[in-house]
Amino acid sequence: MPYPIAFVRTVPDSFNTALAGRGSEPAIDVTAAREQHRRYVAHLSDGGFAVEWLETPPSFPDGPFVEDPGVLLFGTLVLTRPGAPTRRGEVAGVGGALADRFEVRSIEAPGTLEGGDVLRFGGRLYVGRSARTNDDGIQQLAAIAAEHGIETIPVAVHGA
Repeated sequence: MPYPIAFVRTVPDSFNTALAGRGSEPAIDVTAAREQHRRYVAHLSDGGFAVEWLETPPSFPDGPFVEDPGVLLFGTLVLTRPGAPTRRGEVAGVGGALADRFEVRSIEAPGTLEGGDVLRFGGRLYVGRSARTNDDGIQQLAAIAAEHGIETIPVAVHGA
């Protein structure tokens, strides 16, 4: 498998109902979002990434945020358990698309974890404790990360 790889998904017609856009003004412009996403993917490609597309089911408006349902730690894919119940259905699709390439581990209930709350910097993971990522999810991720020699540091998130 060539490295680095950027896994991406398309912007679905339902993107204007994504969690990040609910209640925001102005409403999400799906056409503009698609153009922004096209430029993002072009930058990834220009930056040396092999871009691989994963299916985006139309019923998952948040689907383009592919980093939320899965966190990659070297050869291990940690399938998350999103704190937003509407996002939990996305996890199986990402896991199914990548299971043949990585060892797959999962965050189990009552843990919740969204990959967007995870920032890897060197040998550390900084994980935001948020409305969508709880202490149990952080602890489960920390145990898996420790197997790879990666330290996990929980971070309180306020105002986000």
